Amino acid sequence: MKRQRIEFPLICIVDDDGSVVEATVSLVESIGYIAKGFRSAEDFLKSPQLPNTDCLILDIRMPSMDGFELQRRLAACAMVALRCDCRHRSCAPSYLH
Repeated sequence: MKRQRIEFPLICIVDDDGSVVEATVSLVESIGYIAKGFRSAEDFLKSPQLPNTDCLILDIRMPSMDGFELQRRLAACAMVALRCDCRHRSCAPSYLH
């Protein structure tokens, strides 16, 4: 699956604090971007928005998987994605383990 082109960049917000997610999504949308919020790194990794995310605003202190671990998993997937010239959810199994 190739990355779908969208008219405006998609900014995803990942934070375990729901009020922070809600406020940040509202702020991002108020300046004209598309925003989607997630309450955990795992929810973001499983989401259909993953391959279309242009920017990620990320909490580094979350229960379960913290922001640093999410970044490491995304970076590991990106190295594979660069070799196959694609960004899609097929990387998910490798960085969910």
